[in-house]
Amino acid sequence: MWQGVSLTGLLCLLCAVVFVLARKEGQKSERLRQIKAELEKTEKERARADKIHVAVSNMSDADVAERLRNLSGK
Repeated sequence: MWQGVSLTGLLCLLCAVVFVLARKEGQKSERLRQIKAELEKTEKERARADKIHVAVSNMSDADVAERLRNLSGK
């Protein structure tokens, strides 16, 4: 009788431990996914900024001034 109760209690405890560990692992996985998405977004923004910087550095000073005047008027 006591063996059955002990085994049932042990099984419940084991299920609870598995549930807690699975939840922790799920939270870690979600956080890693968020970090990866943030890094990808930052990398895309950096690539866009580099592209703009290269384009502007290849322009003459007069062209840059003209473009800034046109942008500020909008």
